[in-house]
Amino acid sequence: MELGVLDTCFIINWARFRLREDIKRIFRRVVLVEPVLGEVKDTAAITLIGEWLAANYATIYPLTSDLEAHARRLVEISITLGFAPIIDFPEAYALVISLELGGVLVTDNKAPKRLSELVSRGVRRLVEVLRDFPYDLGSSRIMDAVDVLLRIYGKERLLEVADMYTRDTGIVFSRRRLRDALEGRQRTG
Repeated sequence: MELGVLDTCFIINWARFRLREDIKRIFRRVVLVEPVLGEVKDTAAITLIGEWLAANYATIYPLTSDLEAHARRLVEISITLGFAPIIDFPEAYALVISLELGGVLVTDNKAPKRLSELVSRGVRRLVEVLRDFPYDLGSSRIMDAVDVLLRIYGKERLLEVADMYTRDTGIVFSRRRLRDALEGRQRTG
């Protein structure tokens, strides 16, 4: 089982899902980075985080100056090079921590997957700017809620649990995203 590094949007949505504890079937432990915790104001998410911390399933990764600098650099690159969508600092820090710890970033934001995809495709300006970056963004492992549902429940139950997730959270997955997941294709937006 892997280590999951969770971003704010995922935690807030996942906390409302009735089968939220099933995430433990794919992640041995989850990491919450300090900047993400600062964004969480949702009561259900705060309760879930508290339960996971008390059960020693979640751990908090603090801000450190060297890793913070790497995350800020990713934000700056996403802004200055004009690759949309722009990655924000908490998700950039979560991405850096996932790379540092060899874990999986779990986020419903498109920017980290898109950044990773552009690097792996060898987009020249991006590759040049990241030449001395200490991590290989192209090899980062990033999952969204559809990926998590697929990993937990498999193709056989994906549409059923995606419907349940929508009823619980109000998040509607596009037919195209679900079809891509069922066909084994990644979509970054």
